[in-house]
Amino acid sequence: MTEIIAAEARFEHERIAHCRTEMDALLQSGHRIEADASVPFDMHLKHFRLGMLEIFEVCGSAHVMQVQGVNDGAAVLLNVAGSGSLRQGPREARLQPGSLHLLDDAAAFTLQLPEEFCHLVLRVPRPALEGVMRDWRPLTVSCMASCCGSAAVFAGTLRGIFGQRKTLAPSDFKTCADALLGLLGGMLASFARQVGDETSSVEAWHLERVKAFARAHLADAELDVKLIAAEVGLSASYIHRLFARCTMTLMQWITAERLDACHRELSAPGKLKRPVYLIAQEWGFANQAHFSRAFRARFGVSPSDVRSGLAPCCSGAAPCTQGMATDCANIGSLSGKARARKGIRLVPNL
Repeated sequence: MTEIIAAEARFEHERIAHCRTEMDALLQSGHRIEADASVPFDMHLKHFRLGMLEIFEVCGSAHVMQVQGVNDGAAVLLNVAGSGSLRQGPREARLQPGSLHLLDDAAAFTLQLPEEFCHLVLRVPRPALEGVMRDWRPLTVSCMASCCGSAAVFAGTLRGIFGQRKTLAPSDFKTCADALLGLLGGMLASFARQVGDETSSVEAWHLERVKAFARAHLADAELDVKLIAAEVGLSASYIHRLFARCTMTLMQWITAERLDACHRELSAPGKLKRPVYLIAQEWGFANQAHFSRAFRARFGVSPSDVRSGLAPCCSGAAPCTQGMATDCANIGSLSGKARARKGIRLVPNL
């Protein structure tokens, strides 16, 4: 039921090789151990099989361990004592007393342990884990604190089962394993919601940073996603993902902001003498034809119509109302005196 590997039972120069060989056989994976030369190497490993689950207690002295994963499953590491770091692929996390970390057993990982440590490790077959948490891989390595909530319940149950392993009857194994799996699924689901909330908050913050920078530089005709990404310290692909949930892409949003700014200036009484093309240029529109088309598409009138105060229906951009359809449809054929009586004047488009 319980197997023990104790390095102190060997001569000091044999300890690392002995532990590596025994762990390779017991855990069915490759290990590389680099001990801290300033202290004698020591390691104790206890193993308990709980039905389809396995629980390990590993304690020892400072060292660096590289594990070559070969099993199709996952492991949950509870850092009982000591500090250090854990790295698997591009992800890295700090080991702190009480921290919980989910590992993909099929992938290699590295433990850096600069001081004496103690871990409890639960190994779970992949089908069993996916039965309680299907999308578990995005949660690997990240630190889960076991001080409260479902993580505290899971960590306490894991400690309790391992501590009482010698008193458990074989008939209790399945019940305890099912309970532990259920608590693991609840803990991971809770952590996934927390990660999702934090991710949403971070994305919202980055989205506002991007928009703030873009608003401050709308007049720059060279403003684009690549330039903004470099200035705010994000990748262009990440910015595209941020705006994928919005109704407009970043460049569409920038164009809309520029058009709104142009509309405000064209409508301002104090700027009626400024040429339309200058206003467009000052808000980042280098191509006047493009500006006119975009302006009409957004507001239903031409820039000159806004400058003249002409209603959208009289510009031909919207249907007429209030019984004026006939007059508006025939504005072009009215004489100058007739247009003067109606208070209508023709203005050229930009």
